[in-house]
Order: sequence, then structure tokens, then C-alpha cells
Amino acid sequence: MSSFTVSPVASGPTEVAIDQDVLFSRCMGNAQFAASLLSELELTGEQKVRDIADLAASGDHQAVAQAAHGLKGAAAIIAAEPLRAVAAAIEEAGEFEAQDAIISLVANLQQEMARCLLLAHEIREQAMA
Repeated sequence: MSSFTVSPVASGPTEVAIDQDVLFSRCMGNAQFAASLLSELELTGEQKVRDIADLAASGDHQAVAQAAHGLKGAAAIIAAEPLRAVAAAIEEAGEFEAQDAIISLVANLQQEMARCLLLAHEIREQAMA
């Protein structure tokens, strides 16, 4: 197996968790559609992260990569670039069977999901006002 090096994926204090302008652009200005996407994240996001953490703890690298791939796509759709980047790094680490990297990245994933969930709620409330 090839060696795997974790690239830094931590977000900075100025990097927004969800780019609201990009999200609304992707939804063609449809606030209700954007709100529904954010609502889906609010309903499933924490569980997806828990699933990835559980799979990581079990050492099932292929399942980790698959679950991270799904979360990466969901994050991309809602313009959550920091979350997408961490999920992509976990996916790659899973493909390389890099257990230590996966475990260290799961903490980043939990932080990014928490940031996204806070902002998702705010954006959704504003969109539906």
C-alpha cells in the first residue's frame, strides 16, 4: 500500500461554513429549495458524521470512503466547502487505508458539521422569512 499524507483541511476563522450566495445561485434563487436542502442537512448531518466515525473505529476503510464520498457530494451541493474538503480527505484516506489519518480527520469533520449546522439553521430561517 502506498503511503498517505494528510493535507491540511482545517478552515480558518474567515472561511464561511456555507457560502450562501453560491447555495442560492445553485438553487436558481429558489429560497424554498435552498431551505429544503439545508433542512435535510439538519436532519441527517450529525448521523452521517456519527456513521463515518463508527466505520472509522471499526477499521472498515472501504465503507468509510463510501460514506465520506456521499457526505462530500451533499456538502458540495449546499456550498459547504470546508465540510466538503474534510469529507474528500477522509474519502481519500479511506481509499489508502490510512487509519491514523481517518481518525484524525474525523475530529475535523465533527467540527465542520457543527459549524454547518449552526449556519444552516440561520440561513434557512432567513430564507423562509
